[in-house]
Amino acid sequence: MPCTELALLPLTTPLSPHLIPKLQIAKHVLETAAGYPCYFYQQVENPSYIYIVGTWDSPQHHERFIPSVQNLGRGIRMWHLQCDALLSLRLGIDKEPEEADSKKKSPFSAPIISCTRYFITSSNKEGFREKFDSVKHVLADEVREYEIEGGWRIEKEAEDKEEWVMFCGWKSVERHLGFGKKEGFREWRGIVDWVDGFEVRHLRRIEGL
Repeated sequence: MPCTELALLPLTTPLSPHLIPKLQIAKHVLETAAGYPCYFYQQVENPSYIYIVGTWDSPQHHERFIPSVQNLGRGIRMWHLQCDALLSLRLGIDKEPEEADSKKKSPFSAPIISCTRYFITSSNKEGFREKFDSVKHVLADEVREYEIEGGWRIEKEAEDKEEWVMFCGWKSVERHLGFGKKEGFREWRGIVDWVDGFEVRHLRRIEGL
């Protein structure tokens, strides 16, 4: 089953032009092994974090490659999301190909991406899923031309814990933050009743990658 790889690479020094060629080599190696494009982003809130997003045919396929990935640097953290390949890479995550809205763009084509991690007790997973489906239209109206993509984390941190990771495209960080001040946000934020906590980070594509 295709899965999405989300990797966090902490830098020990600020990202500099001298590091880009090394990351370009890593990108080429990853894409050659996976057979799909992968993208490199820098976190807006903490620029010392690099995010790598890509697709693999299966978690096992990626695990066989992990020793090579670890050469990127110490402290790298990786996990997989249980979903189809990202829309920009192959298929939509939460839609069948024939159902995908051809007018919508991949969030990974946006100037800014919000990466939201929802931490959920397993017993609340279905309740969260139902609530998300019922209020997703509010967020969809806000992101407009971009698809909302996400998936469930495969490697759980604990047997009774789940994690839903969601990607949304935005014109700017300010545009996303402005959503929280709108009337419709009240309906959307109802999903937090089903989570133990959440984390929101903004990502910007690294030029040259």
